[in-house]
Amino acid sequence: PFMIVIVGWLLGGLVLLGSTLIGLNGKARLGVAYQAKILCSEVFIAGREVADVLARDFNGIDPVLAKVTMTVDDETQTVSGSLFGLGKSAATYRPGQGCALHVNGPPDGDGINRPPVVPHIWPVKIQDDIQTKAAALIGTQNPDVGTRAVVVVQGGTIIAQDYAAGFGPDQPMQSWSMAKSVTQALVGIAEGQGKLSLSDRALMPAWTGDDARAQITLTDMLHMSSGLEFIEDYADPTSDVSRMLFMSRDMGVAAAQSPAIHPAGDVWD
Repeated sequence: PFMIVIVGWLLGGLVLLGSTLIGLNGKARLGVAYQAKILCSEVFIAGREVADVLARDFNGIDPVLAKVTMTVDDETQTVSGSLFGLGKSAATYRPGQGCALHVNGPPDGDGINRPPVVPHIWPVKIQDDIQTKAAALIGTQNPDVGTRAVVVVQGGTIIAQDYAAGFGPDQPMQSWSMAKSVTQALVGIAEGQGKLSLSDRALMPAWTGDDARAQITLTDMLHMSSGLEFIEDYADPTSDVSRMLFMSRDMGVAAAQSPAIHPAGDVWD
């Protein structure tokens, strides 16, 4: 009986240790994958130095990020890393498509040939009072905010602009949620061209028939009132946003799998 108890304790300890390591690996993956993706984009798209990105881009988020070990392979344009061996993750740059995380293998394809970008030449007429206020948002007056660029446009003319050290008007920058505003504008243009309608329903292949999601319109999506369940907790490796960003090869499909918990158009979230 004594040996049975000892074996039981050992097995229980191993199960607990395994469960703990799985949990730690999941949490480590969030930080490592995030850092790999951002470092990849900043180095291979924005053209910044690795040391500069590591020194400036991950402060104030989580002290654990300072413990992540990152490796940059210029030949394959891949960034990989881990947190003391846990949470191993990598991101690879593909021309015309940007950086993508490795989820069950590297991203598909070697890139695409995009049509050449036709630059828009903005007229510039600086207004000194606005320029002073824009400059105040950059540099020593707000060192902890981390503002990289301020551009003020009025009536199609740039009336003020200023940039932090190491950044400039021709440098690509992470858009984050600014992409929502760009998407809204593009949808409006597409509707004006007759390519879609804001009242369109059954937006995804699985959203058909009696599925409540079949009633979600494009307007509902743009107003963030789709009624879909979606937990946006970036610290939880099991949350919907973590699953979508770091554990899915297709973020659109991952988001579209969310169930409806409110009627479309009723609740803003």
